Amino acid sequence: MGAHIPAGQSSLAVTLDVVSNAERAIVRTTALAGTSAGSSISLQVTGNKGPEVIVLAASSPLSAIVAAVNNVRDSTGVSAISSTTAANSGVSFVSTAFGSDQFVVIHDLDTDGNGTRFGSLSNSRDEGKDIYATVNGVLASAKGLTIKANAGNLSLEAVLSSAFGTGSDRFDLTKGGMTFQLG
Repeated sequence: MGAHIPAGQSSLAVTLDVVSNAERAIVRTTALAGTSAGSSISLQVTGNKGPEVIVLAASSPLSAIVAAVNNVRDSTGVSAISSTTAANSGVSFVSTAFGSDQFVVIHDLDTDGNGTRFGSLSNSRDEGKDIYATVNGVLASAKGLTIKANAGNLSLEAVLSSAFGTGSDRFDLTKGGMTFQLG
């Protein structure tokens, strides 16, 4: 980060406006408690790091599906989270990072002619989104949770927390150091 504080001033005000948050890619299944009895299922899980084929045994519980996906998360960039509520049991396949270069693609390799046998996929592909923000009224370039902006006397690069949220925050840069609180 660089800032030029004009002569006669002791600080430079910075206003950060987050218009929309960065998002992870998410593909969800619904009404799924595990794999069906009688046959195994092969899923191809693909993320920005690459594809992996996962073979799930017949009658695999939800926890086994989640564990199998999470075991290859480092090579796919995709993790799994289970939901066991009565209204929505299933698995969410989630990119491990935020941003538009993140994606999740799920293919059931064992279709039976009637479509997927692996629950009901909300979609088979999703892409993440970069944060959209301005710094002192100037649109920041963004990649995932990282923003970069050149606004007048200020050159700023910051990585925001995924919990930052939308809205405005203001802080002051002072000569010889910074004093600010975000969020």
